[in-house]
Amino acid sequence: MSESNRNESLPDEDSSDDGLWNEFETCATSVTHLYRNSNWRTLQSAAASTTQLYKHGLEMKKRSFDRGFLKGRLTLSREISAMCRYKNKIDVADIIALLSKYDLLPTAAFGAKQQRGGEQPNIATAAIPSAEHPAGGTQQAVFLFQEVVF
Repeated sequence: MSESNRNESLPDEDSSDDGLWNEFETCATSVTHLYRNSNWRTLQSAAASTTQLYKHGLEMKKRSFDRGFLKGRLTLSREISAMCRYKNKIDVADIIALLSKYDLLPTAAFGAKQQRGGEQPNIATAAIPSAEHPAGGTQQAVFLFQEVVF
């Protein structure tokens, strides 16, 4: 990642971190006031600030997850496009290794198949759920690959 891209994403992250820190300080102050002066108004204030801190924390967690998910997809699509750019022919084993690297494909299912007969997995048969792939994890991985490439 270039330095300019890294610096572009920092202000958003810094302002979010500052906002969460300010929420925490407000919550801590409200709870401190509650211990010093136990009445209904301070209880309401402490409850409101605690609830706000919780909501803000969940919101930050969701945004961080979404940001990480998008960065992961971008990294995967860059690797796949680099693989397509520098090779004339892409081997299915390379695609499976790449998807397994990011835990998008169950490695045990293909590892057992290769150990038994030494056969290479076929993309057409890998997309069909079978006894080895009851959840259709391979189908999801192939769909993800198609989505990234096309």
